[in-house]
Amino acid sequence: MNTMSPSRFSQLLKILVLLVVTFWLLSSTAPFRLTDNEHIYYANGVESFVSTFLSHEPYNEFDVPIVSELCASKNWTSGLVLSCEPAPGGLEHVRNAHLNCIRFAIEMGGWCLVCMSRTLDMLTLQSTAELVVPGIIKRDDSNIRLTRPYTGVGPVRGQPFDYLFDFEHLRLSLSRFCPQMRVHRTMDDLYNVPSLLNAIAISLPIIRVPLINGSVVNDTKGLSRRIRAYTDLVSPPENRTRPVRFHLATTQFAFPTASDGAEFARQFGRVVRAREDARSLAAVALYNLQKYLKLLPVPQPTGHISGPFVGLHLRTEEDQSYMPPFKIQAPQLLSYAKDSGMKVAFLATGTKVDEVELFSDMASELSVTVLTKWDVLYGGDLRKLRQLTWDQRALIDYEIMLHAGLMAGMAGSSFVWSLALRRGTAPGAANMAPATNSTAQWQDSLSTLFGTETRQSCGFERTIWP
Repeated sequence: MNTMSPSRFSQLLKILVLLVVTFWLLSSTAPFRLTDNEHIYYANGVESFVSTFLSHEPYNEFDVPIVSELCASKNWTSGLVLSCEPAPGGLEHVRNAHLNCIRFAIEMGGWCLVCMSRTLDMLTLQSTAELVVPGIIKRDDSNIRLTRPYTGVGPVRGQPFDYLFDFEHLRLSLSRFCPQMRVHRTMDDLYNVPSLLNAIAISLPIIRVPLINGSVVNDTKGLSRRIRAYTDLVSPPENRTRPVRFHLATTQFAFPTASDGAEFARQFGRVVRAREDARSLAAVALYNLQKYLKLLPVPQPTGHISGPFVGLHLRTEEDQSYMPPFKIQAPQLLSYAKDSGMKVAFLATGTKVDEVELFSDMASELSVTVLTKWDVLYGGDLRKLRQLTWDQRALIDYEIMLHAGLMAGMAGSSFVWSLALRRGTAPGAANMAPATNSTAQWQDSLSTLFGTETRQSCGFERTIWP
């Protein structure tokens, strides 16, 4: 009986391993089957697509003269510095906290310029105030329930603004539309001003602002007056001979966006946007998604919806105990996907792999194919995605979901509220009252949010900047 020699067996084993590795590489770098002509077209078009994607804003271009009008209406005071507490939580919690910090800074700029300029001889008489953008509390990737892992001594500084967002875009936007306010990345920019080392605490309860449901500012018209009364009390203007810093407690969902008008709300949120490398990665993912759909991936300069896929947000991660369980979320989202008539659903989620697989299996029974960000990025782009933290990966989901033909999620999530409100600013988006037998809390022609109204979700609708 002939037996295979060890050397022969070793050679065959090496060949088998090589074939497996080759198959894996091909499957991980070329998930979409294209014709030769399609392959050439798509390969040559991705750079142009990404470039156009980055140079345009979804749902009309970013142009905010109305922000300029608000800033110009204030009497700005030199020598006043506002810093804000680093924001913990998910993507929209952090983004909205930053926007609220900027909005409160505009209100705090409305102090008496004349009486201040007489005492601050060491400062320029130019009417500018200073804002230090808050840091971001990085969550533990292995346990996202830990939103405040800091245990050291001293103030919590968090990650810099660039951890999630585009600081240069923020700085350039505000220098153009609100030049009265200088923006600093961190307190390190003001190292040479000793009087700013210590700060005076300020918060909504401290200045006794009337609140709706204990969280939302009721009287924005009197906000500047209340701020001034408090600051003049703790730091009398006649004694202010050095720059003074006030430190604002986190106000994630406190400022009613409707108080400045719909147009202001629609534009103001654009000053804080995802960092550019994340937007670039999202653009590539969207390009590949359109390849899968066999569409000509032409970016939309006017920000219109990109293509016939439905975006679904599954929020079952362990950090939010108040969200409905998978067995409630999945059927609602899948029913929505089926009713949409679209055959492809993009699933935005950071949940466990087994739940994603179960969701995909349930969708396939309805003839709906589910794709995630992990399915529409490959090769070097997939490696870039793996290098991002859990919260940074949410930026990719957010940008892709903005371009879905239809979108659905749970009303308990600030993430989908932000998406729904932003998508609601699209040309042609029409608000619709949910049907009386519907489980939807929010519904328009582009987005649906399921769930009963709660104090929290009501606050989201009132206070999230689109």
